[in-house]
Parts: sequence; C-alpha cells; structure tokens
Amino acid sequence: MGAKDWEACAGTGNRACRGAKGEDNKDEYYEVHCGIFSVEDCKAMCLDDQPRYRGIEYSRGRCEIWVRPEGIAAFLEPSLEGLTFTCLRYGWPALCLQLIDGGVHRACRGDHSNDKSESYFGKSVVRNLEDCRALCVAAYVCYGLQFFMYADESYGRCEIWKRAIQATKEQQGTTCLRYEPPAPIES
Repeated sequence: MGAKDWEACAGTGNRACRGAKGEDNKDEYYEVHCGIFSVEDCKAMCLDDQPRYRGIEYSRGRCEIWVRPEGIAAFLEPSLEGLTFTCLRYGWPALCLQLIDGGVHRACRGDHSNDKSESYFGKSVVRNLEDCRALCVAAYVCYGLQFFMYADESYGRCEIWKRAIQATKEQQGTTCLRYEPPAPIES
C-alpha cells in the first residue's frame, strides 16, 4: 500500500499548522516542547509515538507535536517579525491521492461498480475536499476517499476507504480519489 511520510501542509513557506481553518488553533490539538533546535529533532519526537501523532509545527527552538485526531487540515501564514514556521503532516501523502476513471462525478466502489458496503469506509462531515484529504492523511489506514458536497454547499460527506478501491460508478457531484504510491525506483 505504500508508506506514511512527511508532507508540507499547503506547500513550503512560512506556515503555522491549524485544525479545520486558519483560526482553529486550540491548545488540545498539540503538545509543546521547547529546546528543540531542528525540524529533524521535532520530526523524530513525533515518530516516537505513532500512530497518535499527526504532524509537527516547528519554529526556532519550539516544537508542536500535533495530536488532533482529524489531523492538520489548514494553515496560517504568520506575520511575526523574524520567525519562520514549518508545518508538516505525517501520514498517507495527499499527493498520492489520484483521480480514478477521471475522478469527477465518480463514486468509489470495491471490486466492481455495484460493490459498496458501509464496512468499507468511515464517514465524516467536512467543509470541503481538502478537509477530506486531511482526514485521509491522518487516518490509520486510507486506501482512498470519496467526497460529495451537500446541496446547501456549506458541508460535504467524506468517506475514508479502509479497503482497496478497484472500481467506480457514475454519480453526479461525487469525487473518488485512490491512494497510489509512486513505484519504487530500481537501482
């Protein structure tokens, strides 16, 4: 299935980690460790307690180890003079989530187009596709996801698939993404 890995939240640059949106920064989302002097040391602390930890935020001697069950779904670009923040998620790399059969207007299925069981996935209500992707990254197992925006367009349904997605079925307004890790490089 591939391996969990580190991934910059919303690309590289000055990024502080957040929960569901830019203002979402509750104290219970992370544990603070001071006297940590590199991103690599902060990452190592995070890896010490897997699968509980979801990622890190690092800034000059301060390491936040994120424990929010839903993972890191947003970021903030801080404007603090002289400080640079690094936000990294740890999990199934969102970059490996690929559209299946075109992905758009496709619902995920098991072995064939009519193979769908509630036992194949966990479901959540989220604000958008990016929040659904963040849930996949943070999940203990994620073979892919299905996302559908509700009619009022304020929230959507997110399914995190716990079994292989081998097929899709046409379904208006639905997106199916499958986790496809890169092929190993032969030496």
